[in-house]
Amino acid sequence: MKKTAKILLGTLLLSSAISTSAFAASEDTEVTGHFRAPVETHDENGKLYIDGIPYASQEELEQISEPSVSNRISLLAPPTDTWIMEGSETYYSGQELDTYNNVSASKIKITLQTTSSLTATLTGSLEYGFSAVAKASMSLAVGQTFSKTFTQEFTTEGYHVYSLKSAVKTIKRNYVYYDTKWINETFHSSSVDLNGGSEFWFWSNPISK
Repeated sequence: MKKTAKILLGTLLLSSAISTSAFAASEDTEVTGHFRAPVETHDENGKLYIDGIPYASQEELEQISEPSVSNRISLLAPPTDTWIMEGSETYYSGQELDTYNNVSASKIKITLQTTSSLTATLTGSLEYGFSAVAKASMSLAVGQTFSKTFTQEFTTEGYHVYSLKSAVKTIKRNYVYYDTKWINETFHSSSVDLNGGSEFWFWSNPISK
């Protein structure tokens, strides 16, 4: 397994061990690290965004939805009687957070650990050979689970809170099939897949005495 690590170093120096408990079908998985807190916001509907990217759980990813206008592929004359990808959306999924509060003046050696996972799935209509079409663009096999475990071992400062968060980079591809030969019906389907790898954030804040 080839691993590519893009570590954005901050002012903290610590020892980091990254392990993978389930391998992706692709030989290339990317780990991106940030030594800062993630920027988390919510829209008017309460949907979470991490560093500007929407978050969705495995269950939410498996719900059928059409791509947003900004991510929809523009087709002047959509082909009929064949599956076409009408758009895709990128998400974070599988988030997990581990936190430690050092409420003393002592320096303490601790370990924070998180595991983030994603299972590749197909949702919606499976008619007209959709499975074969979707699988051609996927890096994971359908039903395969990608899982990454992050471990941070370090010595704390006194009166600080430390946090480790991780998530999986995910892509949802949306497909449509315009049936004009038999029942004049439109079918919608989606694939949920790994989008390159996983990401983690590690940060600390002082505790007011």
